[in-house]
Amino acid sequence: MGLTKAAVYGICGLVYLAKHQDERLVSLTEVACEAKLPKKFLAKIFQSFVKCGLVKSYRGVKGGFRLGRLEDKITLREILECIQGPIRFLFLEDKAEQSNATLYRLKEVCREIEQFCQSKLESMTLVDLI
Repeated sequence: MGLTKAAVYGICGLVYLAKHQDERLVSLTEVACEAKLPKKFLAKIFQSFVKCGLVKSYRGVKGGFRLGRLEDKITLREILECIQGPIRFLFLEDKAEQSNATLYRLKEVCREIEQFCQSKLESMTLVDLI
């Protein structure tokens, strides 16, 4: 488990939107320039956010982006799963696992770590990153 560039850039973009949530719609160009992120890559990330409902997109000359919900209602887990898919702590399956107590216990530990990470990410919102 790790954070991809898309996840890091996406989080930075959402934090920027959250900081300007009450002011106006924010253009992708503004987010990219102010957060020092590549615009084309950020556009793809924001498309994913729109599909997940984390961001709303408005077309037109005065169009732009704003958060889909309040910043205290968007969890870090939602953001990461929107970009990277389900949060998983990798454990390589092994056929010997069922007959090997150490491998079985190791798999249980990996599940516990995964559940802890998911819980921690679920408890953190954009507000915690601002």
